[in-house]
Amino acid sequence: MSDAYDRELLGLAQESAQELGFQSFTRQGVYCLLPGPCYETVAECHLLQALGADAVGMSTVPEVIVARHCGLRVLGLSLITNKVVMSYSS
Repeated sequence: MSDAYDRELLGLAQESAQELGFQSFTRQGVYCLLPGPCYETVAECHLLQALGADAVGMSTVPEVIVARHCGLRVLGLSLITNKVVMSYSS
């Protein structure tokens, strides 16, 4: 699926973030789904980074697919709550 998120809604969200002074901590990127329930391994994190993932989660993607299937316009927002462990010594 190459058109999951609505570009017009994204533009409105970006404008709102700028008006509210939030642009310094908002980012646009690639969200990758892993099924969970466990967090990613160090090896998986390196692979996902090499594939271009900016954020990884256990939700959102199935909901987006269903919403698009139903003809809904979709905007995805994520709150990143933990940083990935990229080293076995961490």
